[in-house]
Amino acid sequence: MDGALVVYKERGMTSHDVVARLRRILHQKKIGHTGTLDPEAEGVLPVLIGRATRLSERMGGGRKVYRAELLLGVATDTEDAGGTLLKRADPPSDEEAVAACIRSFAGPYEQIPPMYSAKKINGQKLVDLARQGKEIERRPVHTEIYAIEILAMDLPHVYLRVSCSRGTYIRSLCRDIGDKLGCGGCMGSLLREETGGFTLASALTLAQIEALALAGFLDDRLISLEELLRPYPAFTVRKERSLSARCGNPLPADALEEDSRSAMPGPAVLREAGGELVGLYRYDEGKARWTADIMLNMPPEPQRKAVPAPSVVTIGKFDGFHLGHRAILAEMRRIAAEKGLRCIVFSFSDSPQAVMEGRTLRMLMTPAEKRRTAALMGADMLTEFPFTEKIRRITAEEFLEEILIGRLGMREIVAGPDCRFGFERRGDIGFLAGQAERLGFGVTVVPRAEAAGEPVSSSRIRELLSEGRADTAALMLGGPFSVEGPVVMGRQLGRKLGVPTINQLFPAGKLIPRRGVYAARVTIGGGSYYGMANAGVRPTLGGVRAPGLETHLFGFDREVYGETACTQLLRFLRPEKQFAREEELREQIQLDAIEVKKYLAENGFLQ
Repeated sequence: MDGALVVYKERGMTSHDVVARLRRILHQKKIGHTGTLDPEAEGVLPVLIGRATRLSERMGGGRKVYRAELLLGVATDTEDAGGTLLKRADPPSDEEAVAACIRSFAGPYEQIPPMYSAKKINGQKLVDLARQGKEIERRPVHTEIYAIEILAMDLPHVYLRVSCSRGTYIRSLCRDIGDKLGCGGCMGSLLREETGGFTLASALTLAQIEALALAGFLDDRLISLEELLRPYPAFTVRKERSLSARCGNPLPADALEEDSRSAMPGPAVLREAGGELVGLYRYDEGKARWTADIMLNMPPEPQRKAVPAPSVVTIGKFDGFHLGHRAILAEMRRIAAEKGLRCIVFSFSDSPQAVMEGRTLRMLMTPAEKRRTAALMGADMLTEFPFTEKIRRITAEEFLEEILIGRLGMREIVAGPDCRFGFERRGDIGFLAGQAERLGFGVTVVPRAEAAGEPVSSSRIRELLSEGRADTAALMLGGPFSVEGPVVMGRQLGRKLGVPTINQLFPAGKLIPRRGVYAARVTIGGGSYYGMANAGVRPTLGGVRAPGLETHLFGFDREVYGETACTQLLRFLRPEKQFAREEELREQIQLDAIEVKKYLAENGFLQ
């Protein structure tokens, strides 16, 4: 395999982690990225495979585009919201002044790299020194901000899109903006949208890459070596010069069949007369000859084909892992233990029906929550297969024989009565039963689960949550609906009202339940705490542009910015509403606290 994949790097992974994981998925050694991406950042990370790894230096340059959150009034040692707090100050209230300061950074920019970075000085990574408690002098590096756009402003938060040159650290840009405003600043979150022409539109998560590789569809998303070389002019080496070219020797100007003067001074692709790739050569006008820049004529690395282990498989979206899903997984675990099989959940990363109908469907679980829950329930593998046009058109017979049996090693399948797969959803329980004896696999049908007097389904749970019936949804889910994510900095207005809160944003693609006040339980830092959560946009306090959760925890008042919290919504109390005065809001909060504590006590949550 030679070419490039555009990886959507998820938060918390290093670029090295991505490469290591891909080596295991693709069974190839020659894999490398084109430039590191901050571990706390998400987004585009181009990865080169096979012979394409030799192009890494050429692929790592070009314009980079980031979407970033600037948090004013907070300075940390890591220059992001997850670091140790060094300084806190009131941010400016004049939005025009803040905007003018931000825009002043457009153009050439001398930037001091952060200590918490992969940059090396005297052979040592700055981050390694920082972790040892050492700080060394760093010289400013010349960078350029091509464009800086303010997407939204909700002080102390400012949301930016930054187009910049290679080597620009967005966390240090946030630091410098805060310093210029005199209040300090740090990076709240970061998403890389583009680098070197690679964009989010073609990016795949590692889970999606693994699913495509498993099903044999990854070649469709691979950017071939030929495509990577397309921007360079191409020439053909004369037949009598082929051996010399293959050895990487310098070639005189007349060694090429075409007039090559148009290629100067940049590199060009050289091929043999039969079309075989030689490499990138550069013309030396002073010596009137071509010299090898990057040789690409080595044989491709042989790809090891993994033989699938025998498995028990199920198919479905598995959004929420509700009671019906849990019954299927329980039966799979029983069969796996009895017959020595792996448990594989074949799941789609997108809802097939929603994709076909051209609509976006918010999910009960994020991909990370889904993977973690599947593992806790005993699944050895959860695929996150992107629902593409190719997979939509594959027949039920092809899906069964080529993917489930051929690629996943299926010996048993466990499914609910409404299981459907393949073109026009023709692969149902009847189809599976008819093919079982011929292809040698077993079929187990698990009855549909019921709760609260009705059938359990992910769509019904979404309806219940949108109606505010969180407690009924919990009966179907087998536990409360939860929101997991980092604690972000708010406006501190809750603290001024006497009800300090922890603030979270709903992750991208996550279902947003009915807006209003809930009784809640929060797990953070190894402990569980109870309180009341507001899901919404805080209309009385000026609102935020993205719906989030503000949770006041009873008897809890420590700073947990940057820590991951899991907030469970236990019961809906009242809709979100706007009050005429802050005093009215304060009074309502006190009444809400009484009601929430009463509910928690009556239901055994509080002793």
